[in-house]
Amino acid sequence: MSVGFSELFRRATGFEPYPYQAALGEAPALPLLVRAPTGSGKTAAAFLAWLYRRRFHNDPEVRATTPRRLLYCLPLRTLVEQTADMVARWLQALGIADAVRIYVLRGGEVDRDWANDPTADAVLVGTMDMLLSRALNRGFAAARFRWPIDFGLINNDSLWILDEVQLMSNGAVTSAQLQGLREAFGTYGASSSIWMSATVAPTWIEGPDFPAPTADRILELGADDWSHPDLGRRLRARKAVRRLDLGSSRNWARELATAVQYRVPVVVCVFNDHGYGVLRTIEARTFEGRQFGVDLATPDFVQVARGMGVPAEAVDSPAAFRAALERGLASDGPYLLDIDMSKLTPMGGLGSPPPKRTPDIAD
Repeated sequence: MSVGFSELFRRATGFEPYPYQAALGEAPALPLLVRAPTGSGKTAAAFLAWLYRRRFHNDPEVRATTPRRLLYCLPLRTLVEQTADMVARWLQALGIADAVRIYVLRGGEVDRDWANDPTADAVLVGTMDMLLSRALNRGFAAARFRWPIDFGLINNDSLWILDEVQLMSNGAVTSAQLQGLREAFGTYGASSSIWMSATVAPTWIEGPDFPAPTADRILELGADDWSHPDLGRRLRARKAVRRLDLGSSRNWARELATAVQYRVPVVVCVFNDHGYGVLRTIEARTFEGRQFGVDLATPDFVQVARGMGVPAEAVDSPAAFRAALERGLASDGPYLLDIDMSKLTPMGGLGSPPPKRTPDIAD
């Protein structure tokens, strides 16, 4: 059945596509990079662009050369659940949920039936550890005999969409190198990748066998998007920044869990001095450099936050803080910044000055 992209988008979502979404769906060739802020609908744009080209495009050659498998790769478990739910709703609205099956691969939930019919159109939504490990022939939570099966299917006739690249660390360049090797060695059926983020830069996905994408392979929001009555309002919306007292530091994990549950758009800044910084300074001044009980074995707050479903990143410089804060403010839920105070310029004047020593005390 042939249908235009805009009509397909309306049937699936109930809304008209934004200009950049329409440009992605109707482009002669898919881009490598998509720069779009959180909340601008890039998930719908990417998924429905693939679906349109695979099943609804009026050119049979486009349908035949579009990969049959879509791998939607995400850095966090919570994003996997949200994305899979949205894709399921869109497929139901289009009446093709039985023809295009969804499979979820994340810690504690691995659909193993996805490889039973290699010829079927399928959507795999998973965390980057689950998907990239299979692309490397070392599938997490998979028996060894499954490794080559998953490796073969996941690297052939597949379109990779890697979303929220700013949170993937080495996973981003690993995915780029894999794409470079697929292109160098060749694959069965077309195999390509799209990286998406509000702040993604070409150098983030540059590898030994994959050059940085050129400007003609990058899709960004244009003037029509900024002037769009709905999307433009979202893009220009102001976010207030204010200090929020979370009370006792012992409660921070519970407060963060609450923020996850209710999708509270708050940026949590952990000024991490790896101990009791003020007491450390006071003791050093008072007791001639001697200190006791002020250094703590602090957890990796980035990993703890990500384990709770909160995007997080480490910060070790003022410049990095500015960029990280902008990404946090662009998020539509909680976001944590672990600021390593030991990497910043030492600050003087912390703590009260030591008491004057009297002769009685000195003796």
